[in-house]
Amino acid sequence: MSIFSNLIMKKNELLRKVEEEKAFWINKAEWQPIGSARSLEELASHLKKAPLEAIAHHFNEQKNDFAVWVGEVIGDEILAKKLKSIEITEPEKAKKLLIRAFENRIRQLKRKPIKKPKRLEKTKRTKKKATKTKKKKAARKTTKRKKK
Repeated sequence: MSIFSNLIMKKNELLRKVEEEKAFWINKAEWQPIGSARSLEELASHLKKAPLEAIAHHFNEQKNDFAVWVGEVIGDEILAKKLKSIEITEPEKAKKLLIRAFENRIRQLKRKPIKKPKRLEKTKRTKKKATKTKKKKAARKTTKRKKK
């Protein structure tokens, strides 16, 4: 399998829905669930609607449940690292930064891949053909010079 197809597969894998058992449960406080998310898109959607208490419950000085779930369950180390780097300040600002990080990453993963690169190496046949063409062009140039 090529690197290119691995990249496409990885993107699809990161955007997938996980099994119900691995869902992220959004809680207002301990054991007060208000919803669950099984994908990055679902979690981003829930974050937009979630009250600040729910954000503070999962994202505070002691823990960052979002980064842990994204890294361990979804397997997106890039987003997990970004979520870990967000500083805990005002809850409203933290919520906006979290949502922005999720949306940017989802947009990045949904971008169409670049076209598969053509083979860099020329085959022997095309190399021979190119050499013949160069020789013919050189011969034409010399005959034109002689005619002048």
